[in-house]
Amino acid sequence: MEKVLHQKKFQEFKKYTITEEYLIVEIKSSSQYNKFDLDYEFITNKESIVRDEPTTYILGLCSSLILNLLLLWIMFYDKLSNWNIGTGGLSGITGGIIAGVSVLSSKEFKYRKLKILDLTNNSGIYFYYNKEKQRQEVDQFIIDLKEAKRNYIRKKYFLLDELLSLEELEYQFKWLYRDKYISKSEYDFMMEELQARKLF
Repeated sequence: MEKVLHQKKFQEFKKYTITEEYLIVEIKSSSQYNKFDLDYEFITNKESIVRDEPTTYILGLCSSLILNLLLLWIMFYDKLSNWNIGTGGLSGITGGIIAGVSVLSSKEFKYRKLKILDLTNNSGIYFYYNKEKQRQEVDQFIIDLKEAKRNYIRKKYFLLDELLSLEELEYQFKWLYRDKYISKSEYDFMMEELQARKLF
């Protein structure tokens, strides 16, 4: 059964879909759309968490907006005063500008937490969250992803492949046991099977 996680960071949207054979990754922005299948064998079980802070571009954009609004306010203050708006009206306009800038700032300056699931090529899968509900969704998705990976690896490698030598099979089962894809009893059973084959 497919499981899906949607992510949004600024104007970039990501969709992760867990299938039996791979993780489908879709990335969409205002200018492009990418979709690719990520093989489970490239996904490690190593996780890390960092704080994702606003980029220099976003900080510069919001600072520039605030400065420009302030300059416009100074330039037109005398004209607005002559329109008989009154002190209350001017205060309302000022409050509106401040409120607008605050809303923009609160959306763009949020400090997000970033959970990274490492890939074997030294990159990673990035999951963002800034609320407890989002964190729970991300954590559950990672649990489901690891379970799908485990099932995939077991299905592909936990068998007596006739095309492999006994030494290759022994190495393969040791690897499965070492990385916790199979239990000790499953490992012992396969070692006994291999030992029996060596006698013939």
